[in-house]
Amino acid sequence: MKILLVNPPHHRLQQMGYSYFPLGLGYLASALRANGFTVAIYNAEHETQRVQVGGWEHKIRYRQDDKYHMALEDPGHYVWREVEQVLKDYNPSIVGISSATVTYRSALKIASIAKNLNPMLPVVMGGPHPTVVPEDVLREPNIDFVVIGEGEETLVELVNMLAQGEREFQHIDGLAFKRGGRVFINQPRAFIQNLDNLGFPARDLDLFESSYQPNVIGGHLIASRGCAYNCSFCSSKAIWGRKVRRNSPGHVVKEMWEMVNRYGTYHFNFNDDEFMANRKWLIELCENIIETGLSSLVTWRANARVNHVDSEILKIMKKAGCIMLEFGIESGSDRILKEMNKGITVEQAQSACRLVREAGIHVHAYFMAGIPQETLEDLQLTMRLMQKIGADTIMFTIFSPFPGTQLYDYAIAKGLLTPDTDMSLYSMFRRNNCLSHNIDREDYERMIYAMEELSDKINSRTMMRFSWRWRLHHKRLWRDPSLYSDILIWGAKKMVPRALVWKSDDKRVEVHSPRKGY
Repeated sequence: MKILLVNPPHHRLQQMGYSYFPLGLGYLASALRANGFTVAIYNAEHETQRVQVGGWEHKIRYRQDDKYHMALEDPGHYVWREVEQVLKDYNPSIVGISSATVTYRSALKIASIAKNLNPMLPVVMGGPHPTVVPEDVLREPNIDFVVIGEGEETLVELVNMLAQGEREFQHIDGLAFKRGGRVFINQPRAFIQNLDNLGFPARDLDLFESSYQPNVIGGHLIASRGCAYNCSFCSSKAIWGRKVRRNSPGHVVKEMWEMVNRYGTYHFNFNDDEFMANRKWLIELCENIIETGLSSLVTWRANARVNHVDSEILKIMKKAGCIMLEFGIESGSDRILKEMNKGITVEQAQSACRLVREAGIHVHAYFMAGIPQETLEDLQLTMRLMQKIGADTIMFTIFSPFPGTQLYDYAIAKGLLTPDTDMSLYSMFRRNNCLSHNIDREDYERMIYAMEELSDKINSRTMMRFSWRWRLHHKRLWRDPSLYSDILIWGAKKMVPRALVWKSDDKRVEVHSPRKGY
């Protein structure tokens, strides 16, 4: 039995040029392989062709969002042709599709293509969106099963049952299915407590593994699941729960070493919801990175909360290779932060950013506008904080009310949305996402435009600063060619410890780093 796990396209249809390896599908593929099944990952979000991509400025992103909607309606789009060809070539016995709310329409398109090729093909959908609205998803004619929440054990049991020709689906915890026109939702599955037992994501099972850049296929990690906080705009707790479970520090470092050895990865992104919450765990992780020599080979960045930062922990993180922390500050209004259940204050945000900059670590800040309770004064406070927080880069987005969040329920209760509103067509970059019922529409759009301009200006200034550093560096090299030897020596020190990887007789041969490590 062959299983194909598919990550649907979104940014690719917008021509954003953004690529990543779908870690969730990687873990599912690893679990299926460990149980004896043939499985492959098809990341339809990953661009395999040479196409013109757009920029990062808001005015461009706004236009590119329309391209996504147009692509959904274009059956001849080259991405859908590629999807159909991959399905034909791989000829799977089961198709599994991961879906967030923003990719839901794209995921349904893939399910439709799969069913057109083989109407009897079982199609399973999982991910954030199906987890919070499984009944809605199963009303779609091309979806047969929904995996709710953490999917490794549920999917393995389902595939085992399908392989044996059995249909006692009601016995599989964490599964929703339909039979005779009715939708059945089984009892929830208990969370996996020892995440180390899951192993590493099966990146090698990606059909286009060789086409990724080293920091794309190997550079994204998740070292924990769950978030103890309760932000009103976030659905994480509906998927992972509010109890945080973590991989052991040794397991995380092993995975980092494997990425260095296999792909030559030299920069990592920790995509955890709250990376710094467990101080003891974080210190042990940093010490492992330093002691194994990894800190001299790689850099990394992570999401963090402003109330978890202090000078002592930043010092060891910097030593372990951390070059950037990303803070979800969201608003410059303490009142709105309370409405969001953020559990932070503006003063804490300013203090944290100052400490991080003093530690020599870059700051990336997330800001959001457009939540229903917001006023014009709140937006003005947010814009002022964006100006003075001192972040190197800023991601400014428009609030999108996703199912499974408190603010989505609030918007429904206030009549700002209806239950049948297609939330998959909302975007974090569309100014017409106006749910702030306390603000005049023209004033809202004027403020959003000004905040977008400010965000782009800050990001451009940072990019120019690094660009000028590079130009000045070249001028120094032109005046003093001996500096090239310093660069060569530095490069040799960086490269020699890395594992040498090559193929011989179709077998991968690895010569591991001489450093103490994995």
